[in-house]
Amino acid sequence: MSDKAKVNVVLIPSEGTWVAYVPALGIATDAASPDEAFSMAKEAVELMLEAGDQEALDLLEVAYSPDALLGSIEVDVPIGNKVRLSR
Repeated sequence: MSDKAKVNVVLIPSEGTWVAYVPALGIATDAASPDEAFSMAKEAVELMLEAGDQEALDLLEVAYSPDALLGSIEVDVPIGNKVRLSR
């Protein structure tokens, strides 16, 4: 038997794949579709927990916020710095 926990996951399209990033645990994985990326993120989190990663268990206490918002901001990048920007 196990408890359930919700974890926020950010999906980002990247060069033909979808990157699933779990900010609270600092892990990322990628897949061909959003659904597959979510599934792989779930598997990665569960593997961390099954391994008894105490830090991951502690982070789960603050890993989900039902009020979380996802947005993007535009920032100025100083000339001379190499940053691949998507437009």
